[in-house]
Amino acid sequence: MIYLVAPPIGKTPTGGSLYNHYVTSDNEFVTLLEVTEVNELINFIDPNSIVIIDSLLLEAYFKSHLHKNYKTLGLIHLPTFFDNPEKNKQEIIYYQTIPLLVTGNSFKLDLVQNYNLKSDNITTITPGMLKVIKKKKFNSQVKNIVLVGSITRRKGILEFLNVMNDLLNYPWKIHIYGPATDSDYYQELQLFIVDANLKDRVIFHNYLAHSKLLKTLSNFDLFINFSVYETFGMAIYEALQIGLPVLSYKTNLEGAFTKRPHFKNVDSIATFKSELVGLLTGEKAVEIHHDKKEFSFRSWTSVKEEFNIALKHILIKMN
Repeated sequence: MIYLVAPPIGKTPTGGSLYNHYVTSDNEFVTLLEVTEVNELINFIDPNSIVIIDSLLLEAYFKSHLHKNYKTLGLIHLPTFFDNPEKNKQEIIYYQTIPLLVTGNSFKLDLVQNYNLKSDNITTITPGMLKVIKKKKFNSQVKNIVLVGSITRRKGILEFLNVMNDLLNYPWKIHIYGPATDSDYYQELQLFIVDANLKDRVIFHNYLAHSKLLKTLSNFDLFINFSVYETFGMAIYEALQIGLPVLSYKTNLEGAFTKRPHFKNVDSIATFKSELVGLLTGEKAVEIHHDKKEFSFRSWTSVKEEFNIALKHILIKMN
């Protein structure tokens, strides 16, 4: 038996925890084991078992020395995982020796280039998605804007609101869906909104169940991404699949996104503002993508099958 060990999914799942849930649901090959502390493993898993450790637990797992008891793989969801300056040399060497699973090719390339990790040791298995309702009606002018993601500094929400504060002459509203993971940052955002008199323009909806969120997204005119970094960009992927136009600022994203005409990623605030003003005024048409081949549906069942096949190949190499 193989165990995917991760923190409890909780009431406000992240993209990573949803990924863990979907790839292990009804999977006879891999079982999801949710633990709060890594030391709980010894109560559930026999020595010499195979474990896949979620990146939220991987550092504590290494420091606990439990890795000496199990055949181990790492599943890296967080782009910030390797940025911790407190990681010692032995820990980094350990991550260089175990197989790693990631959810995006751009993230894999970053790990290889910046952390001296071997490409052959890293396997990419991109997410799938639930069936979605395609967006059918498009307004000539953008008015209702949506952001999706946990409320953390990495999402760049404050920087985006600063941009919008310069565009008050246009009748826009911003809707933000996601849990307030960083309470200090959330309070910082609230103070800015009050000071800038944006309370009627910026609405926080907190967490919305995944299936309900996918149905809701088609009601908006534009999806904004201002994240510093994304390992894959699951929310962006889902928005594009629905047909929602996406405007992104300076984010390292999957190449598949850039091939879609209703996705645009720009490298400067000035260009971002120019693109956004064009959409707010209707001077730039919202491009709609109809190529069915480009929008081939990737189900979580397919991802689960790919996940299992990849694991079998990895285990052959480990033995």
